[in-house]
Amino acid sequence: MAPTNEKQKLEIAKALEQNELKVGDKGYLLSFRWFSKWKKVTGFENEEIDPEIKLGEIDNNHLLDKDQIKITIMDNYDYICIPEAVYKLFFDWYGGGPEITVEMINSPATNTPVPLIIKWHLKIIFSDQEFEILTNRYEYVRDIKKRACEHFGINSDATYLVDYWNKNVLSIFRDDFYLEQCYIINTQEILLKLKTDNRNTSSRGKFTISRTNSSMSSGITPIIATPQTLGHVGLDNIGNTCYINSSLQVLAHTELLFQYFESGLWRRELNEQNPKGTGGIVAHQFAQLINDIWTKKQKVISPYDLKNSIGKFHPQFNNSQQQDSQEFLLCLLSDLSGDLNRVTKRCYIEGVVGDGTNDNETADLAWKRHKLLFDSAIVDIFHGQLRTEVKCDECGNKKVVFDAYSSLSIPISKTSLETIRYMYIPADLKRPRYIVKILVSEDQEIDDIFDDAQTRFKAEDLYIFPRDFLSSEFKITASKTVKKIDFYAIERSCSSMQVLMNIVVPKSKVRGQFEVLDGPILIEAPSKSKKLEEIVEEKIKFIYEKSKYPTTDKMRAFEQSLTHSSEIDFKNQKFSIKLNFNSNFDEENDEYGDISNQSIKVILNPEFTKESLGFNWGSLCPLDYGYDGSFPCNQTDYGLEEWIKQMSFPQKLENFNKWFCPHCKKFVNAVVNATIWSVADVLIMQLQRFTQENGEYKKLNVVVDFPTEIDMSPYLVGPQKDKEQKYRLYAYINININHIGTLNGGHYTANIFDSTDESWYTYNDEAVYKASSNTKSSNPYILFYKRIKVVSREN
Repeated sequence: MAPTNEKQKLEIAKALEQNELKVGDKGYLLSFRWFSKWKKVTGFENEEIDPEIKLGEIDNNHLLDKDQIKITIMDNYDYICIPEAVYKLFFDWYGGGPEITVEMINSPATNTPVPLIIKWHLKIIFSDQEFEILTNRYEYVRDIKKRACEHFGINSDATYLVDYWNKNVLSIFRDDFYLEQCYIINTQEILLKLKTDNRNTSSRGKFTISRTNSSMSSGITPIIATPQTLGHVGLDNIGNTCYINSSLQVLAHTELLFQYFESGLWRRELNEQNPKGTGGIVAHQFAQLINDIWTKKQKVISPYDLKNSIGKFHPQFNNSQQQDSQEFLLCLLSDLSGDLNRVTKRCYIEGVVGDGTNDNETADLAWKRHKLLFDSAIVDIFHGQLRTEVKCDECGNKKVVFDAYSSLSIPISKTSLETIRYMYIPADLKRPRYIVKILVSEDQEIDDIFDDAQTRFKAEDLYIFPRDFLSSEFKITASKTVKKIDFYAIERSCSSMQVLMNIVVPKSKVRGQFEVLDGPILIEAPSKSKKLEEIVEEKIKFIYEKSKYPTTDKMRAFEQSLTHSSEIDFKNQKFSIKLNFNSNFDEENDEYGDISNQSIKVILNPEFTKESLGFNWGSLCPLDYGYDGSFPCNQTDYGLEEWIKQMSFPQKLENFNKWFCPHCKKFVNAVVNATIWSVADVLIMQLQRFTQENGEYKKLNVVVDFPTEIDMSPYLVGPQKDKEQKYRLYAYINININHIGTLNGGHYTANIFDSTDESWYTYNDEAVYKASSNTKSSNPYILFYKRIKVVSREN
């Protein structure tokens, strides 16, 4: 039975003060979770009391894995280490367990006692002999060397230890360093060499590295394991971890990243003090995993330790629920970049903002400042730059920023496309009008229609009018026979000022109203040399000429229904002209510069619309529906290149998403446009396969044809656009969605190209097998491309 809270606090404080742990003592591990709850129950160390907390018995089970202490647990995160007397008090009051004891050893880094949690197994190789030694990260090199020499029966003073990472003879370990300073990892091999034999060794600090954005060199030629026997290793699915396994497999087979870790250079650049990293924990675990994949002849290994380590810093992965492979990938790359950051002194760096007039200078400065904060192999291999421009709708003020990225997010949602119908009206009205249904991009409708009509109809010069704009601005409407038209693509009739017109007849029983027969039509604006009546007569003479379009019975019935309108004085002419506005023909429209603000109705005289007089009703607005079907005529399964273009389409900032303009000093409507400024050596592209509906993510089953090789230069806006930027596909991650169709209900696999036998392999958790000859997938989610190096013949 536990005493009162006050008595518990006094007894624990007294026991801690009187039983300070020393080197050689036996320490007891206590769950940090449980201890934190106890503090909130009792108010220990001025902790605010939470009456809602129910404190049960001690539970240390999460510190163990199969009765062994987990090697990934962290002090003051997973556990605290306390003296025996303190643990006994807690146990007497609350019970539980299990009891976990550890040896207290001295930490050379702080000269204080620390619990020995992890015991390392190292293999010492001398000549053709091997000796496995059990040690810890605080043991000095000289002591390990002494134990090894005693085993081999040689003089310790005549030897030295050499780093033998991944079968590479690297650098000599200093005797006065302890293992943690040498950046050794568990299960590593170390060479024991005689001082008379100093071949193939180097000293710490002799590495050279180029820290450009596109190349790295350590001065070491790595020994690459043969993928036919090594590297084809499955990863255990330890509870819905296919999203982790697929990402890890691709990174382990990313050549530049593998070479960096395989060479051992990562240990020279490890930055355990970086607050933006994980204290080196994730980098160590990732290096261990790569080492196991490429050196151990096992069919399957477990990523448990790495998952557990990442879960400490990203709680969303610290469970057995399905997560997003892309999110995990970015978190892992961020953690690795933090752990391997070459920047040791943090400083405040102001952002760089441009106005679009000096992009090259702004981008270079932004990149330099990025490298002052984040300078790692991850940045060298994966980071490029995006250019983002925001433009105020009111004053035109621009803000341009350049941000680093490690992955491009490519929209493939057809919500970014819409289906529209437009009517093509040629300058020669003897030709038919065409109704076309196509897919266009939101906010880019006019450009897309212009491109489509120009290509489809070989039209040189076009005006694109939204239907509602014609109606509101020009009082121009379409015939009833033409329904659901969204836009009109009208070919210019001349190079001078143009006027819009409709051809109409008076309605039989409604005074002042007209039935539209044809239009909108563009005609030349009147001038001193040419009267309006002459221009109109020339334009509409086609309806009195022979045509291949016959007059139907329905048209004849309509003709019979027409009666002469007494309110219109035709003066015995074939037509009359009515102006829609009280303005001059030379007044230009604000939106369409060489279109007159004036528009007209050409009213046909029913006395002259008789078939017997040569009038041809079939010539009015002849329609060709050849392009209008069940599906948009330009609908295809878009290739990756088309979707990359979609990424750079402008987006509107309006309503609740307005932009604060520093010039206008208020929130305004604006247009934002993101484009790719530069690309790195490895290019990751995530296809946005998920959209949110009613708070739940749904998959977009869009077929995307992705090429084996791609030139990125057409999609760049920075200096790299002037040269080929060719990439080759080396891996992709699939996601296969179950019948639920949600983000949390699918299965991730990786397909990776093996250049040794020129084959694709599928990595499906524990299973690794050669893929079929058809490498294309209908469900690619993340694509991985590597730059194709162009080497001159001289090199």
